[in-house]
Amino acid sequence: MFETDDNPWESPKAKKKTTSADFNRKLMFGGLAILIVAVCIIVGVVASITLGGRNNDEPDVGLKNPNSINDPTPVTSGDLEQEYQSRPTLDPETPDVWEAAITKYLSRGDFSGLDSYLQEEMEKYKNIEGDDGQASEDWREKFDMLRADVARAANLTKDEQPEVTLTQYADPEILAATLAWAPVSAKIDAFADYSSLILPNQAEGDIMLRAVDPNKTSKLLQEVNEISPVRYTDLAAYDATLFGYDIRIVVVANQLGYYRPWNVTAINDDINQEVWTKSALQSIRISLDPYSDLDSTLPDLPPKGAQGNGARPVQDTDSSQGEAVPGGAIEGEAMPDGNSEGETTQVASTPDGSTQN
Repeated sequence: MFETDDNPWESPKAKKKTTSADFNRKLMFGGLAILIVAVCIIVGVVASITLGGRNNDEPDVGLKNPNSINDPTPVTSGDLEQEYQSRPTLDPETPDVWEAAITKYLSRGDFSGLDSYLQEEMEKYKNIEGDDGQASEDWREKFDMLRADVARAANLTKDEQPEVTLTQYADPEILAATLAWAPVSAKIDAFADYSSLILPNQAEGDIMLRAVDPNKTSKLLQEVNEISPVRYTDLAAYDATLFGYDIRIVVVANQLGYYRPWNVTAINDDINQEVWTKSALQSIRISLDPYSDLDSTLPDLPPKGAQGNGARPVQDTDSSQGEAVPGGAIEGEAMPDGNSEGETTQVASTPDGSTQN
């Protein structure tokens, strides 16, 4: 009996199934081969475009040629010294220019502009050599102090405790400008004198800030220390024009050198003290409901010479006779209502304690 390739016991249906599986296997291998060929073709085309698009005249740099990597030029200490020496020299007259510029920025209430100006000037000059060098170095250290005060002023309305921040200024002029430009709600609790004027701020313009001669304020410091429970070591006064009214801003410094607001007075006594004093405004604030805003509730300060809640008629008196000394209370001694036994008399509206010129 001979062997044959055909299985006599295999059914025709089984034979057909085996033939179909072989065909599917061949089809799968054929498709995979076609896919591999297609991928190779695509890779070749991309490589050809990339290599063909490059200018052969350009040298290989960077990762294409690790020996020709273009590193940035390193900055050495000698380079820094050369840059510093190329700066202009800080002349002895330059601080006077700075002071005038600072006052101009403060008069306009441009605290952000002042900060930029101080930063630029601080990086602009090199120190003076010789005897005048210490003065320039002192100014460089002062710049950081000035910029810190400017930052306090610029962010005062965002401060959760502005009454505390207003007692931590190192520069009296920046503090005086801050008091002129700050809204009532931000500064009402900072003044030590309850009879001080608390005036709204201008939206824009120039308040013409100007320093008062220190010789005219020396006597006032003595008077302040006589009535205050806190001993102050320095006092500075600045005149300004707010809504057409000439006012005087007085700030005092404690033994650590930090200035705080003392009071604001009307030089010509032409602002109604029944409305715009610290004690009166605090009473208004207490009467407001929790949803009312003090600044939006207060009336506008009327223009100079007008009648109304803010102004009072100017008395036809000889200014050489001096100004009246209104009664008031000092923080730490008497309450705003004046019923405390420690009630004192406010310092004269004229900071020099004498006549008003």
